Amino acid sequence: MADDEREIELDRRGSLKSAGAHAARLMRPLARQRGTATARLAAEWPAIVGPEIARHSLPERLGGGHGRPASSPRRAAAPATGGTLRLRVEGPLSLELQHLAPQIIERINGYFGYAAVGRLRIVQGPLPRRVPPVLGSAPLDPHRRQDLHERLAPVADDALRQALERLGQAILSRRKG
Repeated sequence: MADDEREIELDRRGSLKSAGAHAARLMRPLARQRGTATARLAAEWPAIVGPEIARHSLPERLGGGHGRPASSPRRAAAPATGGTLRLRVEGPLSLELQHLAPQIIERINGYFGYAAVGRLRIVQGPLPRRVPPVLGSAPLDPHRRQDLHERLAPVADDALRQALERLGQAILSRRKG
């Protein structure tokens, strides 16, 4: 039996396991390194704080605190205290983020649905290098290019037709098949 065949796991019925069945095992190292809340924050950071702030900052660690979901029965007994989020920021944005800290904390807590973060600890320093994904596009074959040109022929406005043709070529060149 080859090494590749031993890595395939089957469920009780003898069928292949779904990819989701392996998610917990695959996330364990990341959760150990950063914690699950921090991993969720890092994954959704641009959606939480916006692309401009996310481009120059990165949540490193969420520690401490006793935040609880709003539906928790113990919520009324003791107020939830959020933890401290260590936020790495590059460049002069750190001063601006100090002023925006209450809004950022509010956005994060709104994302989690409970008081997960009580304060920010801003650490100024370089961020890890993010390599943008390379979007490869195959050249459009002549048959598809001609078909696109024929479909856009009824458009009377030349500028609009050319813009639609560029858009169509970009879309069709990324498709497989």
